[in-house]
Amino acid sequence: MVWAAFFAVGAAAKEEPEIDGADLYLINVSVPRHFSFGDWNSRQHLILRVRAGNIEGWGECVIGVDKPDIDLKKYADGMKFAMGKTPSRVLEEMRADRKILPWNPYEALNMALWDLRGKSEGRPSAELLGLRGDGAVNGMFCILENDPAKVAERAEAAKKGGFSECVKLKIFGDADSDCALISVLRKAMGPKCFIVADANCGYRGHADLRELAGVLSRLSKAGLDAVEDPAKLSDSEMVELQKLCRPFGLSLIPDANLRPAWRALAESPAGMGGFYNLHPGCMGDLYDMARLAEKISSSGAGIMIGDNSLIGPGCQIYQQIASAVSAAWCEALEKPEESTAFLDCLKSSPIVRLPGGKIAARRGVPGWGLEVDSEKLGKLAERRVCVSAK
Repeated sequence: MVWAAFFAVGAAAKEEPEIDGADLYLINVSVPRHFSFGDWNSRQHLILRVRAGNIEGWGECVIGVDKPDIDLKKYADGMKFAMGKTPSRVLEEMRADRKILPWNPYEALNMALWDLRGKSEGRPSAELLGLRGDGAVNGMFCILENDPAKVAERAEAAKKGGFSECVKLKIFGDADSDCALISVLRKAMGPKCFIVADANCGYRGHADLRELAGVLSRLSKAGLDAVEDPAKLSDSEMVELQKLCRPFGLSLIPDANLRPAWRALAESPAGMGGFYNLHPGCMGDLYDMARLAEKISSSGAGIMIGDNSLIGPGCQIYQQIASAVSAAWCEALEKPEESTAFLDCLKSSPIVRLPGGKIAARRGVPGWGLEVDSEKLGKLAERRVCVSAK
């Protein structure tokens, strides 16, 4: 289905309100995060509220790392093109010019526009995107530690929180130390837990794919079930590496190769992994992401939803998407140990927490179904900038 046809079949409301303005809230998170490519000491989140008549749409993205003084106004200025237009019109313009905004704010605005569309029509945004799954999804507890003792501590926290079926571990590109981390986690979680490791392309310098597969075999023997982005590889190399890993039962998970969704939709082949990561903040247009999900499912592979370190409305939105695409798991979970700014302002949400760390969403709720105390959010935010159609 092409975009023009999508709007031609009457999907857009006849009396769709025009956008009056937008409020941009900056939330600074100062909890460090460790990756194979380096450390983040802080990150800056944009929480976006777009207003149209008496409805509002919400979105979120990370706009900076270690930039607490980031200029929020330039992001507000970038939203001015949307003022005075209907959400449907802005979605068309964004699709016609994918560089109209940088990736992250592009996706945050896209989230908010689909929210407005859904609320305007009285329909769930996921349904408007053509996504109709409604099952419960595993929430995935993520561990970002390079010390085996701390990994063990976080594993206990995962079990205490009810996350016993799926756990994700960041690894760092050194087979000896990574195997030690995986072994500790496997011992702590037991044999039934599905353990995923994310190398963030950290395994560099391998002579060829067979040598890399040999390294990954060691990780598998240590207790790993799947590995995300083991190295910087082309699409065809991912396909070949997955063939080499299949005999010892390790699933690959492409992530970097799927960014943005419009490129992956056109180019990414089947066979790159056992699961494909629809990563928040990197998809761009959610309509493209929905079509990519259909392509992945039709190939027989599984879908997962990544994290992007989200702490606000993006978590709630991607949890709904996870259910709607029948994802194997969703990493985009709230992080109250890092920030409660948005959670303290959330008055209502369609998300339902189930035993065993599972997530479900109430059906039939218009848009993304979030009700937020925006006045309180403005007080909790580091800064707030507004832009209006007037």
